[in-house]
Amino acid sequence: MLRFCYVFILIQTICACLGSTDGPYCMSCDRIPIPSDCNHVSKCGQHEMCAVQQIVSDSGHLFYDVGCSSAEKCSHKRSAFSNADNVAGDVIICSECCSGNFCNMQGCGTKYLNAQRGPICFACVIQATFDSCELITSCGKDQVCFVSKFVNQLNSLQRYSSGCTYQQQCTVEATNHSNSGMQCCSDDFCNNEYEETPTSTPLHTVTPTTAATVAPTAALKSTTTFRAPTTTTTHSVYVRPTLTVQEKVRLCSLLGYMFYEDIDMCIRVDEDEKTWSQARQVCMQDGGDLAMFIHVTPPQLERWSNGHLKPGQYALQYLVGATDMNHEGNWTWLDGTQVDHLLFLSGEPNHQNEENCASIFQRNGHTLLNDDVCETAMPFICSINLQAMADVFVKPVNRLCRNDGYTPIPSMGLCYKIYNQERRSQGDARAMCLHGGADLLQIQSREEEKYFQGLNYEHKDGDLYRYWLGAQRSGDQFYWFNGHVVGGDLQWDDGEPNNYKGLENCLNFRYASEIRNIGLNDDNCNTGYFFICEEKCPNTSYRYFQRSSLQLCFHAVYENLTWTEARAYCQNEHSTLLEPETPQYVEFFQLYMHSAHHETQFWVGAEFRSAQQKYYWLTHGRPISNDMWQSGTTISNQTACVAMSRSYVDGSWGLRTQLCTARNAFICQYLW
Repeated sequence: MLRFCYVFILIQTICACLGSTDGPYCMSCDRIPIPSDCNHVSKCGQHEMCAVQQIVSDSGHLFYDVGCSSAEKCSHKRSAFSNADNVAGDVIICSECCSGNFCNMQGCGTKYLNAQRGPICFACVIQATFDSCELITSCGKDQVCFVSKFVNQLNSLQRYSSGCTYQQQCTVEATNHSNSGMQCCSDDFCNNEYEETPTSTPLHTVTPTTAATVAPTAALKSTTTFRAPTTTTTHSVYVRPTLTVQEKVRLCSLLGYMFYEDIDMCIRVDEDEKTWSQARQVCMQDGGDLAMFIHVTPPQLERWSNGHLKPGQYALQYLVGATDMNHEGNWTWLDGTQVDHLLFLSGEPNHQNEENCASIFQRNGHTLLNDDVCETAMPFICSINLQAMADVFVKPVNRLCRNDGYTPIPSMGLCYKIYNQERRSQGDARAMCLHGGADLLQIQSREEEKYFQGLNYEHKDGDLYRYWLGAQRSGDQFYWFNGHVVGGDLQWDDGEPNNYKGLENCLNFRYASEIRNIGLNDDNCNTGYFFICEEKCPNTSYRYFQRSSLQLCFHAVYENLTWTEARAYCQNEHSTLLEPETPQYVEFFQLYMHSAHHETQFWVGAEFRSAQQKYYWLTHGRPISNDMWQSGTTISNQTACVAMSRSYVDGSWGLRTQLCTARNAFICQYLW
């Protein structure tokens, strides 16, 4: 038999009250594992209090509801409750009320876990007014809260953003005070005011109270009216956050690049020889651009170049991201920043032979910039700007494929182009694809194979009309260039693969009389055939990091939608909700979001399967491993969806369950 406990304790709050006409600010969430898991705030009415309900569901799981409840119901005993107030079959075993701001972060036997952490901050990527955010997050112990003002480039409207950043990025220098930018504070719930003209007057804040209880409460209700409190704390003006050195090293590594602390840049040196425009296209396929040494001094550039670049056949020479093509003699980096002429070698730039592109060049013992002919092929240097890579207020390009002449298949996550004018060996064919940031076609499913079998190839029944694909033999098995085994459900020509004379180690399509269609065939890699190239990530508004060991083709959407709405949004773009199947994926997106100070929580693509009592990823159907969940998360709740967020307990990122009707940002991704 359940025992019901009624506790009546007079509360003494330790924060400044909001005035007699206002109720408290209260946490407001339904069916959460513990009250402190709630990430939503509501402003209660004049005659309301904060409340906590402890519930046992009909399946025996323990949940909590937190929100606002009328003071009248809070003054009554158990008779104020009825099971009709809750989901059918639920039993309320405890109800408590309190009257302080945010006091229902604990109650009904739970305590707020005051682990080593930073402040609890309001955290909305986009909000209409500085005080309209209703979501919170727990920041790291070395972080503070911020609120910022910006103009949304998508609609030119003034908007605000809030969340966590690092203390060292905040400054109190009066010369930095302006009517825009960001403002910081260090107390819990402090970043819900914005001073249009910052002065020495502090930002307003409210201090959370120690939760206590006064009486059982009836069914909880909440409101969405939200106004700023009026007590005070200190603040400073925000400067865009930077990642720590360790975070930069890890993020660059996850992207297939290397971080060089001496010049504070994320760089990849490519020894393949390309023209300037070709090299830039390769870098952009990586998610970066030709390297721009904007904040590097001449001695730093020379030391770095001598230490990390190697001479070629004739000289040390690498293309970088500077040009004067837009205005003769006016050298700028690709982002429009003026090039410091001290970075050039003595006597350069001299503009001989139409030299409009920059390279790092070694001459007379010095290694600095030189102007070069843009069509001269040479090695090059790519870089990724970690601080700008997660900027989200960018108008998406209304285009799918990155290369001209490619055909998109969004439902399969690729674009393709058939080359049937010139025959090449497999190696040369692949080089042609890679030149445009693509690769030879690698078929991942029978469905994809059927699509390419159904295309109208010219003379596809002729034996010489074969098309190279992106796979080679290793031992007795063929592998696609991405490392996946060539699937056993794909159709081969009759008697293939046969490794004729032991020389057929590459894969192509050819007409198969047995199936009266084109099928797979092993062939001599050096024989010239036509070929098919494919681009992954068929949407230019998506971020694509080709060199990454992770499968990174995604679009972060900072619009708070329910899980069902978010999934439909992604499906409309022929993509899927983010499925971070490994801790490395979670780590990448934690660092990615942190690089743009958007540390909110995101829906992910998972579903609960009742038969197994587990959550599974939607696309690949694999179960979510236990090490992906935040500590204390209830993972047997079929009424909940899954989000990725920072833990309130230890500040780490992981997965947690949440009601599917809650509203979160989300990330769409292409999987292949």
